[in-house]
Amino acid sequence: MASPEGSVTLYDGNALEFKTPPDVVAYANTLYSEPPNEFKITTSGNIWQYKHWIALTDQGDWIEAKTGIETTTVGVQFWGDINGGWARVLVDGEKVWSGDTYGGDSKFPEGKFIKYLEISGLDKGFHTIRVENMGVSSKGGGDDVIVYFFSLMEPSVVEPEPTPTPEPTQVSEKELVAYYPFDGNVKDYSGNDNHAFNDGATFVSGAREQALSFDGKGDYVRSPVNIDTDNMPQMTMIAWAKADEVRGTVISHDDGNYDRTIAIDDSGDGVGWSAFSGSGGVLGSYPVTTDEWVFLAAVYDQDAETVTLYVNDKVYEEKGKIGSGRDYTIIGSNPESGLHFSGDIDEMRIYNYALSQSEINSLRKEVTPPAPEPIPVDEKELVAYYPLDGNVKDHSGNDNHGFNDGATFVSGAREQALSFDGKDDYLRSQVNINPDNMPQMTMVAWAKADEVRGTVISHDDGSYDRTISIDDSGDGVGWSAFGGSGGILGSYPVTSGEWTFLAAVYDQDAETVTLYVNDKVYEEKGKIGSGQDYTIIGSNPESGLHFSGDIDEVRIYNYALSQSEIDSLRKEVAITIPEQIITQEPIADGFNGLIFESRSKANGSIVQIPLTLNGIGENIGNIDMTLRYNSSVLAATEVVKGSLTSNSLLNYNIVDSAIKINIDDKDGFSGDGSVAYVRFNVVGTEGSYTSLDITSLSANRVDQTPFNIATKDGMFKVISLEESKGDAVGDGGELTALDALYALQMSVRMIPEDLAMDMDGDGSVTSNDARLILKSSVKSD
Repeated sequence: MASPEGSVTLYDGNALEFKTPPDVVAYANTLYSEPPNEFKITTSGNIWQYKHWIALTDQGDWIEAKTGIETTTVGVQFWGDINGGWARVLVDGEKVWSGDTYGGDSKFPEGKFIKYLEISGLDKGFHTIRVENMGVSSKGGGDDVIVYFFSLMEPSVVEPEPTPTPEPTQVSEKELVAYYPFDGNVKDYSGNDNHAFNDGATFVSGAREQALSFDGKGDYVRSPVNIDTDNMPQMTMIAWAKADEVRGTVISHDDGNYDRTIAIDDSGDGVGWSAFSGSGGVLGSYPVTTDEWVFLAAVYDQDAETVTLYVNDKVYEEKGKIGSGRDYTIIGSNPESGLHFSGDIDEMRIYNYALSQSEINSLRKEVTPPAPEPIPVDEKELVAYYPLDGNVKDHSGNDNHGFNDGATFVSGAREQALSFDGKDDYLRSQVNINPDNMPQMTMVAWAKADEVRGTVISHDDGSYDRTISIDDSGDGVGWSAFGGSGGILGSYPVTSGEWTFLAAVYDQDAETVTLYVNDKVYEEKGKIGSGQDYTIIGSNPESGLHFSGDIDEVRIYNYALSQSEIDSLRKEVAITIPEQIITQEPIADGFNGLIFESRSKANGSIVQIPLTLNGIGENIGNIDMTLRYNSSVLAATEVVKGSLTSNSLLNYNIVDSAIKINIDDKDGFSGDGSVAYVRFNVVGTEGSYTSLDITSLSANRVDQTPFNIATKDGMFKVISLEESKGDAVGDGGELTALDALYALQMSVRMIPEDLAMDMDGDGSVTSNDARLILKSSVKSD
């Protein structure tokens, strides 16, 4: 309950941008962002959820936040729109404010009611703040109440004047001409007052805080900054971008002569992220993945006549002397061609000198954008779906049932699969995938080859028609797709006995063929002729090239799936272990580098997997790495320092099935030992497994010179509880004194309890279990 000297203040703006923002923030939509320990949030009624926001849509609906620590100040951030109505706010059961949250104030983005209600001067203690929908319509006719977040802080007054809060960087900020964080406005936060004009773009969640979303039709932002070569012989422009479509311009002052510009362009080596380099020149063609944040930087040096493009950690460079362009800069469109960008842009910067690669990397590492949300596949366009679980029926609802000639049912990637003998087995589907019937189509399957030959799916009549197979006509023998007229796309190496995800996307209108093998993508031009009017699984209907191995989860869609949709399908299946048992591989003799160690534990267990450094004599100053794993098998919870890095600075970010780790040490570290440990909860079913991949790694010595470190990936297998008894480390070996030590720490709750360490079966881990493990380790009764 508010004390008599307490106060209630309604401030304009977003409290996150205030000079003194709240100490702790809990976003209203707990499904999108889990609240911190300092808050517990509950709701009641008809709640609409979108990203961080929730809307109370009916009278009597409420949301409340209980503080988990003592405080004297709590607050709530409203974000009303034209549907907004009246809200009531209570603290500890007493009404402190009520008002209209209608978003009709033109000084805020889209006229939103962006106001922060602070209740300060409370008795120091635990407090509950509740927001209720009063069911009273606003002057706009709506009665919703939209809440962005709750907050708390120690006694201090929130100052309502927003100020720029860019993080300090290692680049020379005195050369920063303009900085647009796009956090609710298009102001320049470099201190140079190069404020921009926004025509139509809207504010959304960004790579860092907020971003601007462009509709690809007419939206743009105009900056007064003149990046012409006469004004800035050297300059650098930087942005984060997330494309909704594979087209458009991010930054430009072009007047038709390929002047300083970052865009998605098809004039280079393909369609991709590019930079103009003058006189019709286009530098780079980094593939575009829609709905994924990408770091972009273009460095122009007129004196050296060079243009350098950075896309994430990829670098392109060439000679290029730029002519004169516009004396202003457009964000989200090309001022000459009007090629508009469809997607989001954030963290835009312009410098009047040529940044070095290390400075560019420093800026890139400042921002950790959110991972893309999985895009649901449009199942209404699913023509046929054969899970092959004991029959060859079509489970799409279209009754395109198959005919099985000889293939037998075995354990599959998911449930069961069909096994083909490589001699004469096949499955015939009545689906007609001809281009005149399906101009756009996608076929998907999981396959496990016993031999390096054969066809997985095909309707070929001899003209290299729509087909996925193992072929030797391309760049080598490997997983491939036919591209028409003798064309073969891709040649991904085949590992016999290993489940592989395969998808081929054919777009007759765009004349493109795209092949996906696991997470590898191949694409090329290809116009397909007419083939058979039926589809064969396990063989080529023309050549009779039969597949030897297992096939599972076959799908046919009558549209071209996007890369995000393909990734969603791939991640649906947590593949099971092949028939041969995966055992722990000893570290290869003579291997020098970083190893993501292999482990095995039971479902429900906790496992700590080391990243081990061996044979590196260099004094390492910093390492940046990205790890990947199957999140349906393991759920990462934490990264901790290793034996070599106890005095280092460690930062990490866990996003879906990836972990980004940064380790810095001013004195350096070297030798053999662990660099870090990754803690996982084991969530997969018994028999499932995942690779433990180090997908990228960069390192510098203490003197900041770069050098290469080799990597070795590991494997994790979910075993039975009985198999994992007493094995805290999960290394699959004999029980050791280290396992006993872990059990002892669990018994006093120094670390979380793992019932795999319950040796005596009493339902908990005690010192007796530690004693039994220790006895076993020394072979003593």
